[in-house]
Amino acid sequence: MKELSFDFDNFGGTLHLYAVPVASFRRLVKDYVTGSVTAQFRNRQDIISIEMFADDTFQFSETKDVAEGGVFYDVAISGVIPKWAEANDELVETLERGEWLVVTKDNNGVVRLAGNETDLLRFNTVKDTGTTRPERNGIAFTFTGKQPNAAVAVDATDMLS
Repeated sequence: MKELSFDFDNFGGTLHLYAVPVASFRRLVKDYVTGSVTAQFRNRQDIISIEMFADDTFQFSETKDVAEGGVFYDVAISGVIPKWAEANDELVETLERGEWLVVTKDNNGVVRLAGNETDLLRFNTVKDTGTTRPERNGIAFTFTGKQPNAAVAVDATDMLS
């Protein structure tokens, strides 16, 4: 009998994400002995890093669905960039104009690559100052896209170091 593995040291949320332009993605290398997949990148200066602001601000969601063409995965990676500030305008505009592969690291240490060279994610934003002083001023964002395969768990040590 096969059983699912349950690990009770389980933490929700996403810790960090990287928006990777397709030109900076090199390849995935699969080690057939260990089953691990390593993501390789180039042009690291073009990769945009976004760190988690607070515990409740980043989420990775992947929904499997079926259409006429077959199975697809609907990916949504959302978060908040604190303080709608001029200092971030240029990078946010770059993200809004581009299409991206996205590498996420969750609070359990699992790194996933969403998107591929033909099915890239789009960056959408809602910029909001809030209405009262205690409300959060910032840029809520979501990377969204559809892809034919689930996001791949990868070793992206060269990017994360």
